[in-house]
Amino acid sequence: MSHRPLRPRLEDYDGTHTEVLESLAEGYAGEDGIPPETWAEAVDLVADPEPRIAAGASWVIRRWVESGRRPTSPALQELTGQLDRITDKWTRLHLVQAVPSLALSEALVPAWADFCRTGATAEAPFLRAWSVNALVHLAAIDPGLEPEAETALEAALSDPKASVRARARKILEGR
Repeated sequence: MSHRPLRPRLEDYDGTHTEVLESLAEGYAGEDGIPPETWAEAVDLVADPEPRIAAGASWVIRRWVESGRRPTSPALQELTGQLDRITDKWTRLHLVQAVPSLALSEALVPAWADFCRTGATAEAPFLRAWSVNALVHLAAIDPGLEPEAETALEAALSDPKASVRARARKILEGR
């Protein structure tokens, strides 16, 4: 499969309706998997200065990994290296939602844990909720994070927003 640039297709995303992203994600997911150059471009785009492009790229990455498609090792390393540059709340949300489906090595966990820590105290309730979820998942990879993950989970259980409390209860039910 030859590389077809993602950015022109992401330009069609209006920031709200995900139909174009659904089509894009499936269009790149052939029998041979997602080409390495497509992974690389998607990872580059999550740090795009235009929030709509970054959020669209992160949504597509999340969809790919949740459907069992794994990024190349270089793409996962690059994504991890970009985490501190990602500020858009929707892009951050998609990436923390993807954490349980990413095959993160223990070496990558510290950077992802830092990313989740920031999200766990964010103003946006869904970002807080899913960041705690990701932090709990990371603690399963690195047991040294367990006390911190438990503290974040306890805080989420008493969060003023119902959506955060509901996600925390789901985490507990999943144990």
